Amino acid sequence: MGVGIGYAGFKGVEDYRGGKDIFDRQFHSSQINLTDGLATATNITMGEGSQQQPLATIKGAPVTFVNRIDKDELKIDIRTDLYKPLYLKIDKLMRNKT
Repeated sequence: MGVGIGYAGFKGVEDYRGGKDIFDRQFHSSQINLTDGLATATNITMGEGSQQQPLATIKGAPVTFVNRIDKDELKIDIRTDLYKPLYLKIDKLMRNKT
């Protein structure tokens, strides 16, 4: 499973809110985590387990290069987090086990 654990030199999130989709409809909540997306893409090349490919290079990635990253851009407000109900349910289940 590819997961981005760090990044530098490019924007980690592409924010489409306020823009238009291919049908000319306005985006209201679409953001893409480029860091995890790129990590997942490299996982296909690197493989898992016995493939033993420890490094992958991505060329031509659709990223915006920056001199300074925004350390808060990957933070998700808990009020808008799609996974919040799941976290609350797991928390409740775990508390009931003790």
